Amino acid sequence: MSTPGGMTIRAIKQDDDTYHWVEVEMNKGACADLFAYMTPAMYEIAPEYAEEFEYSNWEVFSIHAAPEKYYRNIYNLIMQGADRLESVKPFKADLKAALEADPRFKSI
Repeated sequence: MSTPGGMTIRAIKQDDDTYHWVEVEMNKGACADLFAYMTPAMYEIAPEYAEEFEYSNWEVFSIHAAPEKYYRNIYNLIMQGADRLESVKPFKADLKAALEADPRFKSI
C-alpha cells in the first residue's frame, strides 16, 4: 500500500453528482498498522468483501464500499484495532464517531 494519511469511511453523493468523502485523518504509521491488522481478519468477518478491501486499498485506505451486512463486524474490528494498536489509539474517538455516523451502522 502506498501509505495514506487517513481512512475513508464513506462517500456521500451531493446534489451535483459529486461526492463528499468522510475521512478520518491519521498518520501514515497508524494507517499502515490498522490495515495490516485488519487484512487477515477481513477474510473471516467479511469474506465476500475481503479481497476487494485488501487489493483496492493501494492508494487509499477505505471501507466505503463495505457491504452493510458486514459493517458491524468491520466496525468491531476497527475498534478492536484502535484498542490494541498503540499507533491507532490516538485516533480511536475520531474513528468511532465517523463509523457510528455512517447509515450502515444505524441500520444494524
